[in-house]
Amino acid sequence: MSSITTTAVFAIAALIYLLSGGRWSIALLGLTLFLILPNISTPQSEHKELKPSKDHKSENKQEIDFTNTFKEQKTTTGAVLLNRPPKSLSESKSKTLKPFKRLPKVVKANKESILRKKANTKTRSVSPVYTSNATPLLDSNFLIFYSSLTGASERSAKKIHESLVELDLKNKPQLINMDDDIDDLDNYFIQTPDLPNLVYIMVLPSYDTDSPLDYFLEFLDDTANDFRIDKYPLRKLTGFSVLGLGDTESWPNKFCYQAKMTDRLMGKLGARRIFPLGEVCMKSEGDSKVEEWNKMLIETLKDNEPIMFEDQESYENEEEEEAGEGDSNLSDEGTLVDVEDMGKMISDSKTESTTRDVKKMVTKDSPTYKSLTKQGYTVVGSHSGVKICRWTKSALRGRGSCYKFAFYGIRSHLCMEATPSLSCSNKCVFCWRHGTNPVGTTWRWEVDEPEVILEGALEGHYKKIKQMRGVPGVSADRFNEAFTVRHCALSLVGEPIFYPHINKFLQMLHAKHISSFLVCNAQHPDQLRALNKVTQLYVSIDAPTKEELKVVDRPLFRDYWERLNSCLDILRTVQSHQRTVFRLTLVKGFNMSDAKSYADLVAKGLPSLIEIKGATFCGSSSGGWNMA
Repeated sequence: MSSITTTAVFAIAALIYLLSGGRWSIALLGLTLFLILPNISTPQSEHKELKPSKDHKSENKQEIDFTNTFKEQKTTTGAVLLNRPPKSLSESKSKTLKPFKRLPKVVKANKESILRKKANTKTRSVSPVYTSNATPLLDSNFLIFYSSLTGASERSAKKIHESLVELDLKNKPQLINMDDDIDDLDNYFIQTPDLPNLVYIMVLPSYDTDSPLDYFLEFLDDTANDFRIDKYPLRKLTGFSVLGLGDTESWPNKFCYQAKMTDRLMGKLGARRIFPLGEVCMKSEGDSKVEEWNKMLIETLKDNEPIMFEDQESYENEEEEEAGEGDSNLSDEGTLVDVEDMGKMISDSKTESTTRDVKKMVTKDSPTYKSLTKQGYTVVGSHSGVKICRWTKSALRGRGSCYKFAFYGIRSHLCMEATPSLSCSNKCVFCWRHGTNPVGTTWRWEVDEPEVILEGALEGHYKKIKQMRGVPGVSADRFNEAFTVRHCALSLVGEPIFYPHINKFLQMLHAKHISSFLVCNAQHPDQLRALNKVTQLYVSIDAPTKEELKVVDRPLFRDYWERLNSCLDILRTVQSHQRTVFRLTLVKGFNMSDAKSYADLVAKGLPSLIEIKGATFCGSSSGGWNMA
């Protein structure tokens, strides 16, 4: 204790003595407490200067400076330790820990490391196994699917059907047209029919243009990637096989590509392949090659030997690994990728994958084009159309106009019936297009500009008018007036609101003083919500209940009823400023039994007007009419 401290102690003792009235005992007690209490509250070890030990580079201190960044160290038990700074903040300033710099991570795209990682993190898949048949394959229920525009696939499917019938099988094989006979693909490719030992044989063409099969492939792909659905819904099948028909001369790069995709996606959905994919060029090999494949299929069905089954996902992983091994000698130079740049790379790759197979909806050399033009349509661009209405012909001859004249004063010879989208998301039983127009739930085609569509539609319409100049009864005045269109009915075929630039197209019509009546099928709520001004907005209400709508409209969307109700809500709210119309197309025996449910839909959508139409049976209905 220093001299200053000793003097202070004696001074305090003297002060206590005087204050206590000269009692030494009280002075000594106070002096003793003064000397003892500091040693009790602070141990002697704490007064020692803390020096780093030679054996330990750091110690666990009691105070933390949170203004610095610390390293984390994990012990053998998994606990996290921090290299803490000195005890006091003043000391921390003299011994500051340097904060770590955050450097961008660099990823080495080395083929060998990628393959090793894939080997260590393989997804659960089915190993190749031999599968036996519980019953002979010939005792299976055979469903022969086909899709045909020119007739080749239908002819080939019928040959396979006849070959199976000749075998006098236990179960009669069924022939199914995928374009007309199937109302809901879910019933065959998710749930499957309630028949034992099902075998699917699929005869599929391939076209360089859009065809009904494109929607089927889109459906299979969506099902394979839909987490809400069983990953292997087709494992209940006994087996399947695909025969592809194509043309190696006209479309060498697209030869049987739709059949190949179907074969791959069926395997991905868990179906067992019982016979290899067939590929036939109908131009060079023709029916003889189909017959050869058919005979080999029949011989295979008679043979009840076990069949090797390998999960499609495992097979594709093997292909990727084999391809990777061939490139494993690539150097790391030029493959270093900054993590911050990976987002752009992923975006670019997605863009490439989505635009790689974009094609025209209807090309001039396609069966769809030939079928539509045969029905009197003028195909405009690659996805639009125009057709002269029979009421336009009638008005030119002075024989009366359609209901629009009685209701709204629109003269039919001044009306143009057109559509910017030939594609539709329904396959209604009362549609008179005979199922020839494309179908789809998303726009997957090239997009024509609105200027091209409008000019092409007007040009095609005026050409049709010119053809009427020699028809008896045509009035010269009305013929001359017909070359100035004043109204456009966007209700010809397909779904006009499906066209991506529909708003700009409507603006161009109105700029030319052409009024617009647009009809939609209440299956595209997003497009309906974004729709701008239209002279009159129609919504087709083809059934009052969910069950009847599925039968009548045969919608492609699975959530078709929810979509219809969403459209009615939009009609009542967002589009309440428009003049709206409910169009009811009534078909006897299909959608005329529940008037109250129709009234409920009207109360929900609150349309301005209601138009009721009746479907009329006239002549053959072998195309779209599926009302047997």
